[in-house]
Amino acid sequence: MEDQLITEVPIATMLRSPIIRDMADSYCDFSVPIPLVSIAKKATLDKIIFYLRYLEAGNPDPIIRPPPISQESLRLSLPPTLSETFFCLSYIELQEIIMAASFFDISSLLNLCVAITASNIQGKNLADVKNYIGFEDFTPEEEEQILAENKWANDQ
Repeated sequence: MEDQLITEVPIATMLRSPIIRDMADSYCDFSVPIPLVSIAKKATLDKIIFYLRYLEAGNPDPIIRPPPISQESLRLSLPPTLSETFFCLSYIELQEIIMAASFFDISSLLNLCVAITASNIQGKNLADVKNYIGFEDFTPEEEEQILAENKWANDQ
């Protein structure tokens, strides 16, 4: 983690993660801090813990309809707690959570953040998508190839 802080989390919360559950089944000593070198920022870990606590409280996994789904439809389909917490995140923050959710094997959070990312770029032209993800310009040949492969990028 960027600041090497120790974040104490009840084991019951973390057992919502299959990876932590597997560690528990392998008799991992949870009295010793577990280094999470794959999680770069404390804010990312905090979002993971927030989501696991949300599930621990008895809330169901969010149901994500297959794309395409509009940003507004997705937002309305989510409980307000999740909508307020995850829709305000930047592309980079969503990607960090996607990687952390993959690391912890939390597929419902991974699917949620991927759906939010997809809804954020849906209907945008190529320039807007590049701006959203902070992508540097393509060469003209690369841009032509991408436009040919992704006709939806021209639809508005």
